[in-house]
Amino acid sequence: MSLDLPPGVHGEGHALLVLEEDYLELRNYLGADVHGVLGYELFSRFIVTIDYERKELILTRPDRFKPKRNAQKIKISVEDTKPYFVTTVSMTDSSKCHAKLLVDSGASHGLILEPDSNDTIKVPDLFVKSIIGRGLGGVITGKIGRISSVDLGKYDVKNVIANFPDPNSYMDTLKTSRSVKRNGAIGGEILSRFKVTFDFPREYLYLQKNSAFKKRFITT
Repeated sequence: MSLDLPPGVHGEGHALLVLEEDYLELRNYLGADVHGVLGYELFSRFIVTIDYERKELILTRPDRFKPKRNAQKIKISVEDTKPYFVTTVSMTDSSKCHAKLLVDSGASHGLILEPDSNDTIKVPDLFVKSIIGRGLGGVITGKIGRISSVDLGKYDVKNVIANFPDPNSYMDTLKTSRSVKRNGAIGGEILSRFKVTFDFPREYLYLQKNSAFKKRFITT
């Protein structure tokens, strides 16, 4: 498949997930029609910056990229074509967990934590039960509660709403495609508080906070 992104980016033989039907009901979660998903083929060739405030996707050739001085540099590992990083998550009971998280820029949630992956990850005393997502195997059920903070280098993101999937529901949905052990994932509700730059070739993530950084996390 060929891919053209203005201005001047053209690719041949590009692998792209095309959704003929909205099997995942993405419109219900994102509020817009989604016809396809860009992934590793693009991210591995360019430095990709997502400017949430300006609603821009910026592509830079790796040899021309210079990170901003005020950007927080975070080491990532690209495993099975996806970016992961290890950080500290503070729970509501003052316990801390060194969690390996998937960076999922396509997800609308802020944070997913999997209690069965680490004994320190516990559902807060105050929670609500809900459908927290949908995968190819159907709905993903779980609990939603507030945790103390997530450490993103010099940024301490506080009072985060976290999703805690029911293990059976989550694993049944993902077991056919999941090959990397992890403790959870961060998504758009956290990432949208930053200008986010993915440097897959060198395995770094750069964050610059924007005007949404202090916005309160709320349940929907």
